[in-house]
Amino acid sequence: MSPSVRLHPRAAPHPLAAPYGATQPAAAPPAPPAGRRFAYVTLLTKDGYLPGVQALARSLRLVGGRYPMIVMYTKGVGQSALGALRDEGLHLQFTEQFEAEGVDHREYKRSLYLECWNKLRMWEMVEYDRLIYLDADMILLRSIDHLFELPHGFYAVGDCYGGRDEEEERNSCCHFRPDETPDYFNAGFYVMSPSLAELAEMKRALEEGRCPVRFFAEQDFLNAYFKGRWRHLPWAYNGQKRIKYHHPDLWSMDELFVIHYVDEKPWSHRYSADNLGYRAECDYWWDVFEGCLPPAAAQVPTRQLSTGLDRAGSLTPAGSLRGVATLAEALEGLELEPGTPTVAAADADAAHIPGLEGAEGQRGVVPVFAAANLAP
Repeated sequence: MSPSVRLHPRAAPHPLAAPYGATQPAAAPPAPPAGRRFAYVTLLTKDGYLPGVQALARSLRLVGGRYPMIVMYTKGVGQSALGALRDEGLHLQFTEQFEAEGVDHREYKRSLYLECWNKLRMWEMVEYDRLIYLDADMILLRSIDHLFELPHGFYAVGDCYGGRDEEEERNSCCHFRPDETPDYFNAGFYVMSPSLAELAEMKRALEEGRCPVRFFAEQDFLNAYFKGRWRHLPWAYNGQKRIKYHHPDLWSMDELFVIHYVDEKPWSHRYSADNLGYRAECDYWWDVFEGCLPPAAAQVPTRQLSTGLDRAGSLTPAGSLRGVATLAEALEGLELEPGTPTVAAADADAAHIPGLEGAEGQRGVVPVFAAANLAP
């Protein structure tokens, strides 16, 4: 634990989020709706990321997440860490190293990216209809249960990798052009549906060299594999902390669903030189980890979030969610009846959600479900 952890007063820990190392079992999460085979998934490959998984799990409870969290773990995780995860009430699933045949692993920016290939094991989890993957260095600020209701497809958030000081850097980052569709996503967060057939196709693509991989392992692969087919979600669903530096006009914790603590982790060096620029975000992580926050009702951001899912010709102005303030509002409370046709098999009329009307009394075809935009 960082020696700076006690630099400011703390409230008494809340029982739903016991401090790291506590032995009392976690409180049971709310019961999910009957018949839904949904779950959150994260990956743990070494004990050093245990606090990250614990904080992620505690944040899921704080925001009232209704679905279980599965921790895929590898042989690099010790028994003590596994015991701590069981105390959190998490579902543990041992994962053999995924072998990416035909890939040269020598160019990775970090050697640990080799372990990230294990994310592809999620496609084997066919007992679930829909899974949401979250990296172990993330926490939830609001419920994202509504994302399970998205039509069939692979969803992710554009990556933030360009600086803000030089024009060339700015032009390389999608977040400086929020109305455009990103061409590269961050694989720390995505929404997917398991499929053995698709996993088999992924393996063939790897063996045949159809999906180039260089610096970022499975992230490069998934971007190449889903090129032209993935649907992008607003940046607030994968709020990489560096967005606060690169795009200070966008960043607001009041509008985030998920914070992604890329680079320096809050549990390793709370107030390191890197983390000093993210002090409020790091303090919030510690508040979640130490159990200092009471459970909160699910909320949605107040500012409209731009996303490539919301372009529908019948709604004006282009690229906006007229009549629906946010993607979360469009999905919150949506119940899909058994047998409801997916967008892949439906036309725009079938994708219509009654009761949601567009601007000037237009039909309530919610843009995120427009068949023309979501066809596979």
